[in-house]
Amino acid sequence: MRKDYCVKCWKENYGRTEQRKHFICSNTLGICEGCGKKKRIVLQDDAYIGEYSILESHIAFLSIWLLKELFYVMVRMIQRIFDK
Repeated sequence: MRKDYCVKCWKENYGRTEQRKHFICSNTLGICEGCGKKKRIVLQDDAYIGEYSILESHIAFLSIWLLKELFYVMVRMIQRIFDK
């Protein structure tokens, strides 16, 4: 389960050294589980977003490739039916 940390505590716990602009934070204040203060909570670390977008692009490519192959198989099956 994900813990709610402010930027300072997130950096301490995960060994990050980036500036605040590299983190996506909540718009409202929440209680940080590290320091116990009411602060904006880190929702996403920018470093992981790039990895997810690369993974998503590979999944999209494979999905399109698979649909294309299935389409060709269906076309061949239909051709065989009408050739008989």
